[in-house]
Amino acid sequence: MKTNILLLLLILFSVSADISAQTQAPDFNKAEIENLTAAGKTDEALQKTNEILTRYYSENVVSDRLPNDFITIGSVEEAIDLNRMFRNRKNNLFFIKEDENLFFLHFTAAKCYLEMKDTNRALNNFYMALRYQKIEKKKSDIVFYEIARTFLGRGDMKAYYDCLETAYTLNPDNSEYSLELGKALYRTVFVKKSIFHLERYLESVTEKTDDLELYIMLAGLNEQIGRYLDTLKYYRLYLEQKSDDSFIWFAYGCVAYRNTGNFEIALESFSKAIESLPAEEIYKRSKSYEYTGDIFLKNLKFDQAVSAYESTKQFQDSIREKVNEKYTEINTIETEINKLKISLLKEKNFVTYNEYEFQLTERDRLQRELEELNYEFSRLNAGKITYNTAFCYEKLESYEKSIENYRICIEYDYKSNECRNRIIKLQLKIKRGY
Repeated sequence: MKTNILLLLLILFSVSADISAQTQAPDFNKAEIENLTAAGKTDEALQKTNEILTRYYSENVVSDRLPNDFITIGSVEEAIDLNRMFRNRKNNLFFIKEDENLFFLHFTAAKCYLEMKDTNRALNNFYMALRYQKIEKKKSDIVFYEIARTFLGRGDMKAYYDCLETAYTLNPDNSEYSLELGKALYRTVFVKKSIFHLERYLESVTEKTDDLELYIMLAGLNEQIGRYLDTLKYYRLYLEQKSDDSFIWFAYGCVAYRNTGNFEIALESFSKAIESLPAEEIYKRSKSYEYTGDIFLKNLKFDQAVSAYESTKQFQDSIREKVNEKYTEINTIETEINKLKISLLKEKNFVTYNEYEFQLTERDRLQRELEELNYEFSRLNAGKITYNTAFCYEKLESYEKSIENYRICIEYDYKSNECRNRIIKLQLKIKRGY
């Protein structure tokens, strides 16, 4: 009896040993595959990896089970019992077992497919790799990061953000995840999340970053949600390392003037911007002078305000000159069009008709350019600036200049009735002599 029991145990042990051996990944030279991958020999590495995986899955049939009725099936109809199949269904667990070899093979295959732009097979192998490794912090993040890269290649941005955030969650010490997340979310609605990750990255950097664009991004994001003091902070950090950027000086001054009321910073910024802005940047140069004048006006420094406002007139005049030139060109073409039309009504001529069509096209082009110039002129706030200039001259008791500017305001149709009343009062002052 004891002999039979010992024999049975020996048989069972042998079977379990066979099963255990069969479920293990076959032996392979891991270093060889790693070297092929490192050398950029993706095709060879993928071929070897797939050969090993194919051999393993073709030999590993322990988990497969024959149907219960395999031996007793009498007909095909008897084998198909959908109700029984549905009742007996089982949910396969995602995690199968921990096996570093199988994880390595699937992960390597996935990276090879990703290198070859085959994102479907790459995702399948990343999925299988996760089934052979427990999710652990500071270990599994690399898999999710590679999955994120795969989704990015497919253009699936939502999945890219989610997987990248999972990688960050598993390994928050890797500040590169925060950097990539912050940049990725920069142009999305997740403004605060982008700020969090970009600031976290900057905190992890021991010295000032060379990527100055991060400061601009953070300044813009904070401005979007009304954190204007933080906006100024990041503009200042940027300008400390790149003090010759006139456009950022202008932006810095605008936030300081319009959103925080810090006139000292605003005046310094607009002064720097005026010094270095390109000549063709008419709008920004004019606005710099305009806002400078507004600040002096609020501080009751009327002479300095006048000086700033008068400086804007050069930009207004340059655009008005261009507008007048366009009107002249349009009138010339209109005259030519009328001549061609008269000629065509008298006699049909194909060449004349082509010239007529060409002149019509030119007129339309010039009219579009005229509209653009008028729009640019309207952005300069000529009416408001002229009114403020007139007011400053009035306070400085330069009544003639004040009246002159009030009349220009009437031409611009800016506070016309008020300007007329001011002119009448100033004329009475001039006549009375006080």
